[in-house]
Amino acid sequence: MITNHLKSNEESIQSTVYLDYNVFINYRNHRDVREILHNKKTQYNYCYGPPYLEEVANIPSEKIEHIQSHKNDIDTLFEFHTFRATDTNKLVKVQESAATVLKRVTESLDLSKKAEEHEKSQFSLFKSQCKELNFDPKKMSNIPFDEIFNHADVFLFVEELAINNPVFLQSLRNTINSATKNDFTELQHSIAVLFNVLEIVGFRPEASKKARSRMHDVSHSIYASQCDFFIVEDNKFREKCKAVYHFLKINTKVLSYKEFIENF
Repeated sequence: MITNHLKSNEESIQSTVYLDYNVFINYRNHRDVREILHNKKTQYNYCYGPPYLEEVANIPSEKIEHIQSHKNDIDTLFEFHTFRATDTNKLVKVQESAATVLKRVTESLDLSKKAEEHEKSQFSLFKSQCKELNFDPKKMSNIPFDEIFNHADVFLFVEELAINNPVFLQSLRNTINSATKNDFTELQHSIAVLFNVLEIVGFRPEASKKARSRMHDVSHSIYASQCDFFIVEDNKFREKCKAVYHFLKINTKVLSYKEFIENF
């Protein structure tokens, strides 16, 4: 059963915070992080997304206690606040247990594998399309996140992708012009393509990043875009996420854990 996540007037005015999975692992492994995040519950509502349970689904099935402890910690920290796409393709906040989300994620694992293969082929295609554009990764990495998509060559690359991919063009237009940015398919497509662009041109590039890991980063950033804050420990991922959100006019603040606990 899906229910609206807002339980009271007090809760409805609290800011929402999405924690990247690495922050959640630190929460599980470090008592001080656990205490700090719990103490901030008076100020914030923590939210998680299905990618959390995609991580859990990859834990070997014989590690029953390990899987159960993950589910318990997710329910304890996030208090069932998560996101789900509705039948009308809107991304909304709901209340669901980790066990419920895991069941749904497990049932769609085959689709996730197909999505991973599509991601690999799309990434290869984009990479071949930009060969003639001579991007210098060192130069690109020094460009501020709020300027990278204004760089002439990067802008040209995005423009060419849009011309050759009408679906991306329409998704991009709709996402940028939408005040709510909760059309799940358009949001997914826009964010995924822009992350690929940044990886290809050499903006904060990952060292031989695997498609699956890159997909999880993108997935987390999609759900986090519905929150007020996105807490990310990986510096490169954080800068790429800032760049994509800035380009798409998404107002979510992307912060490190240190920035979050010291300034908010």
